[in-house]
Amino acid sequence: MTAPQTQPDASSTMAAGGFVSQLFFDGLHLRAEHLQRMQDFGADLVRTTAATLGSGVHAGLGLSVSNAVLTVSPGAAIAPGGRLLRSAQPISLSLAELDPVETRYWLVVAAAASGTAGTEPVAGGICDCGCDDRTSHAATGVDGLAVRLVRADRPGLAAVRDPRATLAHELFQAEQHGPPIRLGTEPDNELKFLNRNWSAASRAAPISDEVPLGILVRGRNGVHAFGWETDEWVLRRELGEPPGPRWWEGQLGLRPRTVFLAQVLQFQALFARRADLLGLSDAAATTTLADIGLDRLPPAGFLPAGPRSRESIAQRLLGGGILGQVCTGRPDDAIAALARARHRPRITLGDSDRPAAVDIIVPEPTAADGTPDWVVFVHRDDLFCGRDDPPQGRVTASDTNTTPRKKATPRAARTTGRS
Repeated sequence: MTAPQTQPDASSTMAAGGFVSQLFFDGLHLRAEHLQRMQDFGADLVRTTAATLGSGVHAGLGLSVSNAVLTVSPGAAIAPGGRLLRSAQPISLSLAELDPVETRYWLVVAAAASGTAGTEPVAGGICDCGCDDRTSHAATGVDGLAVRLVRADRPGLAAVRDPRATLAHELFQAEQHGPPIRLGTEPDNELKFLNRNWSAASRAAPISDEVPLGILVRGRNGVHAFGWETDEWVLRRELGEPPGPRWWEGQLGLRPRTVFLAQVLQFQALFARRADLLGLSDAAATTTLADIGLDRLPPAGFLPAGPRSRESIAQRLLGGGILGQVCTGRPDDAIAALARARHRPRITLGDSDRPAAVDIIVPEPTAADGTPDWVVFVHRDDLFCGRDDPPQGRVTASDTNTTPRKKATPRAARTTGRS
């Protein structure tokens, strides 16, 4: 086998736009511009390195509202352009002056901010050139974050039952890219496929210095308004995915891990907030999730277990218009099933013409942890391989704790979409 060459056949000159540092040598008259160049060099290195880690919230920066004041807790984040955002103290914003338009909501954004603090006297020049004639100068620079509210309008928001739940579903839809091979049915279908851009250069480097933290909306359930409400997980994304793989996952129609995590956590937080409307402790209650406006769910999530038949509460909350089965397995089997649903479509409840295919997975008791107080719901896969057998790898339905699987809608009539 031929050994690889160690000398290039051709090379270019160094491209412009690299990192610029200060070189020091004996006899150099050290001036402020030299020290500033050192600081800029370090800042450029940090920002470029941080940008390769991905953007998102590192810790803290939670939202809360009380007495018409929005409070953002201390925390840290990395902006898409690599800017480090940090606040060591809570930040408060008064909401008293916001325009109470029922079709309006606000994006809560952490933005990079900088300033100066303190002064030092200017001792005079060290050279014959013109020098600063001020007697004092700012002593320190401060980099941190500020919180902004960005106005957004959604026509018809005043007519929806639950603005928070509706906005969550629509913003999750807007975030999910369609895969580049979703071509449609135009006559030049083949040509469009061949012209897709698969080049690595098609992804532009991010430059934004802002990190979304959530939305602010006037809460309402039905006709009952209850003041301001925040929803963090609609926009907040945890730090954890490099920008390249995340961008290409979106282009391929895959749901990034941080987006799936946010969709599950958004539902769990909203469910906890609305739980008092569901009569969970009332065995005779008939209220469903769709009845209180929660008719759009993530591809998978958690619901409380019933006191006797552990799947009973989940079945009631999901409603009767679903296709599915009850399965049992170890707790880790249930969690693994939730993870496998990451790229599946969101669940729509209450549509009798297109019932959702949702399985309920009941974790079995274990000697170490006892009986779990939760069950998992998952959007079932819709693969069809020319036979009616269930896909391999699914948790097997228990012979003693199942509900009969209803006959599925003919596959040719089904349509799916991911958001």
